[in-house]
Amino acid sequence: MAKAKHVICVRRDAKIEDNAAKKFEQAFYHALFVGTLSTCEAFKSAKAQLKMDSQIAENEEEKFQILTQSHLDHHCEPLVRIPEGSCINLYPEPRFRHSIPSNVDDFLGREIDLYEILCILEDCRLVIIKGVPGIGKNSVVKAMANFLQERRVFMDGIVYMTARGMQTTDSVLAQIEFICNTESSEDLGKSKQEITVSKINTLIVDKNMLIIIDNAEDPLNGDKINFRDFLHSILSSNPRLKIV
Repeated sequence: MAKAKHVICVRRDAKIEDNAAKKFEQAFYHALFVGTLSTCEAFKSAKAQLKMDSQIAENEEEKFQILTQSHLDHHCEPLVRIPEGSCINLYPEPRFRHSIPSNVDDFLGREIDLYEILCILEDCRLVIIKGVPGIGKNSVVKAMANFLQERRVFMDGIVYMTARGMQTTDSVLAQIEFICNTESSEDLGKSKQEITVSKINTLIVDKNMLIIIDNAEDPLNGDKINFRDFLHSILSSNPRLKIV
């Protein structure tokens, strides 16, 4: 235990429910930092709250253990109260802060899928998630987007769009353009699609960002060549961009 006065752990032979671990953690730190309890008292309080929770399995609280430097005549004091202060966000605001759909309720049992996608995304700039309808692709993508946004993995932000029902690349470009709030421009020397791609490339140049195109199979099936050319163009022009 080195110089740690307290260590909170779980019995080696025990398996803890995720929900129980989260509720214990919340109750313990709330009692420790908001209340006036010592570490040992906060530990007992968290176990008591877990025991009274009807959504937690019986005796789940007994799996948590607290180790102290001395089991004999152990005494600990409440933490010194820290005065309230203001919160200062040192991160720059991302250029793209558009709304990402919230996680679905009861997103359980997909942590391995989410982890594997995140590992692939770390090494690859274009990630395609496919599968039969109804297996939860959208739910995993939403969870991934929220996970990345909360941790500011992409410092310039995340653009999330759905391409459901879009059969042309122009429709996808117009939607991305709308989300990014790009300004319209006139250029009679280029086609409508080339103008839009050029504007998007200008907007996201050198940006550390992620574009998520949900239901991308619709434009891919309806306008395969142009859609692939579009993806190739923006990925080639913007080395810090990734697409899912």
